[in-house]
Amino acid sequence: MEYSDGWSVHMDVPLQNNVLSNEIYILLASTKTLRKLDFSRCSMGNPLPDGTPKTISAITAIGRAMQTGNTYLSRLSLGQNKISKTDFISLIDGIQGHRKSIKELYLPECGLDSGMVERVLGVLFEKNPEQMISLDLSSDKDMTLDPVLVAKIIPTFKRLECLLMRGYDLLNPAYGFTLESSRLSLLDLSGSKLNRETVSRLCQWIQQPSFRKIE
Repeated sequence: MEYSDGWSVHMDVPLQNNVLSNEIYILLASTKTLRKLDFSRCSMGNPLPDGTPKTISAITAIGRAMQTGNTYLSRLSLGQNKISKTDFISLIDGIQGHRKSIKELYLPECGLDSGMVERVLGVLFEKNPEQMISLDLSSDKDMTLDPVLVAKIIPTFKRLECLLMRGYDLLNPAYGFTLESSRLSLLDLSGSKLNRETVSRLCQWIQQPSFRKIE
């Protein structure tokens, strides 16, 4: 049995062995006015007290609730929790099947691998990408992404204002990351390797109209 986070048990909802997950599921599935959900830094998915990794957490409940058609979230923040493969599958299915488009998604430092990040981007590209205004997929480790997906970020998310992609070296010329045509007001590409070529590109961008929107 998976470790229980506390609170009372509801036997008619998906995660019978995780009490907090049950409560979150009920809250989301029954509160149609809820638009913003922030569970950042809530230790979801952290290892058990004996160090055993969790295979499932309350994040799975969030994903399943989003699949019910009864949630209307536009902003989802789960940063700095640990998302297992099981959690990720449920969450990505929830985003894909959600009644409303997610306009703001924050998943920094959640232990996602490059395949998971690419899957997130792929789903967001497919589901009303013009609605996306803020995206944080920052990683605490260096990762490489499919250049085709990276090249689509700016032109596909036409209204994107905030992009936080720390740890991906997106200034690498191999990516074709189109800074010059962006509408961004906030950008974090920390971890990008600086050399003469990337510095020259940044200097050129500073002179472009698109840079004036950066705060």
